[in-house]
Amino acid sequence: MNIIAQKERVDFYMDRSRAPRFSLNQYNVAFREVVMTFVDDNKKDEIGVRDKLYTLLTTVTPTVTVSSTTATYTVNHFNYPSDYEFFNNLQVFVDGTLARVLPIKGDEINPVLLDSLKFPSNTKIYQKEDATGYLLYRGVSGTCTASFTYLKSPAQPYLGNDSDYITDGGALTLAANYTAFEESVVAGVTYNPGDSFAAAAVTLTSGKVILSSILVDCDLPEPIHEEIAKMVAEYMSGSVENFNKAAFSEKLTKS
Repeated sequence: MNIIAQKERVDFYMDRSRAPRFSLNQYNVAFREVVMTFVDDNKKDEIGVRDKLYTLLTTVTPTVTVSSTTATYTVNHFNYPSDYEFFNNLQVFVDGTLARVLPIKGDEINPVLLDSLKFPSNTKIYQKEDATGYLLYRGVSGTCTASFTYLKSPAQPYLGNDSDYITDGGALTLAANYTAFEESVVAGVTYNPGDSFAAAAVTLTSGKVILSSILVDCDLPEPIHEEIAKMVAEYMSGSVENFNKAAFSEKLTKS
């Protein structure tokens, strides 16, 4: 569902008789906080990634450079992708042959380089994370390439600002794509909240619409959208009662 349809589900789950009229910015903040909490709570769990975050999985062939070389080993490096959120899988090849990759942390590489039984080679490569990406310790010869799978940062759902919306009698651009925020009529056709359409007239007869290009939808898997809507409703309802964000995060973790 698109972000306006998802907002409709949030409103459905909230007790609007007790809740005030929330601003668009409050919805934007709530969606952002809930999505980030949801990703953080699931990104380290293999089943969580497989079932709840699979739309964020991305595989790239990074540019692998030579960071340093000695007489006995080479250190290659590749940068984090710009949208990198969390590690998932890494395959490393030397001259096209898949190598075994062993992750290490911090100074663990130092004793490895002093141990002839553990020393890196082109079939046994050590993977170490640094501030900008990953270091690969391997043998001296050959060309190193990699296939890197990671979770990208989730989109930040966005409903726009009040000034982005067109209301009764407002001007539309013919054939441009709009999304209805509330029940809207254009050229005799009625659109419900969340409906997207190409404008068949240059005037909005009634209702409230926004250019679809302004909106940012939740890019988590479609089956998760309803769960996110429930969480956003809980988040926003709690904010009315001085809701404690830390308690909310703890509750999500236990759910």
